[in-house]
Amino acid sequence: VGRECVRANGISDTSLPLVQGVVEQIDWKREMAVRFGTGSMHGDTEPIGPGDVVAIVSEWMGYALLFESMLPSVLRVRDLCIKERKDGIPPPKMFPNKAKLYLEGMSDPDRTGFWNDVYGVNMKPFGDIVWKDMTENVTVDLVPQDKIKTDRVTVVHLDLETVAIEELDLKEKPFLLKPKFEEKGAKDDDVKVIDALVVSFDTTFDHGDGPPVVLDTTVTAKPTHWAQTCLWLHHSKTGEVGVALSRGEVMEGLFTMVRGSENEREMEIEVQWTVVGANGEKKNGGTIKTMLGT
Repeated sequence: VGRECVRANGISDTSLPLVQGVVEQIDWKREMAVRFGTGSMHGDTEPIGPGDVVAIVSEWMGYALLFESMLPSVLRVRDLCIKERKDGIPPPKMFPNKAKLYLEGMSDPDRTGFWNDVYGVNMKPFGDIVWKDMTENVTVDLVPQDKIKTDRVTVVHLDLETVAIEELDLKEKPFLLKPKFEEKGAKDDDVKVIDALVVSFDTTFDHGDGPPVVLDTTVTAKPTHWAQTCLWLHHSKTGEVGVALSRGEVMEGLFTMVRGSENEREMEIEVQWTVVGANGEKKNGGTIKTMLGT
């Protein structure tokens, strides 16, 4: 299909050669030499190879940025190209070259309370089953802006031209979320109940040769097929749903998202949190372990 798309745009196979296969299993030295011949940056008579690559363009992003773990494959190609270069030749440019992962809190009382009153019928036992599944497996939703009840924080900022593959396992990244009391008529004793943590991301194409181009999947951006990833908060010991935050209180914690132990395309996510008062007193907390699976 890729070859057919190339031809459909009036481009010949020789001017835009395609190689089919698993990127880690392809002999790039051989494939590039066969298709491009000689004329390397390393010498006119040397075959063109990975050391001559000037740019790597890839759409590797998944839900919550790293789902399906395609980025490690791209970084292996990047590292091969750098390894094959001679001194003085700059590394290939990455497109995109930057990525950020964000976290913010959402309140969704319509969803959390739905099973308590379904047209006058108490279906909470069924709702408990639904909630168990939602807290063990993330949901991917387009979250309305008005459901966001905290500020947005950056969990991690990746420089895709230097980041190592092992750094893609995000372990115990600290975060601190502050509730927003911006509604007209908000009172001092108002409470924000955070039902879920919302994960989103953006990637940036910025090499200084023009205005940066940003692919933005946050709730304030134009909707994309990535939507947002929701981590639902449920206290397993008490059965309580959500985290209540009053004025002056914050939700601080540690965010972990790593490749699956059984399937590295999946993501295993753990969030530990504590509610901290204005005086620094730690009031209550919890932990969720959830999965972004195939």
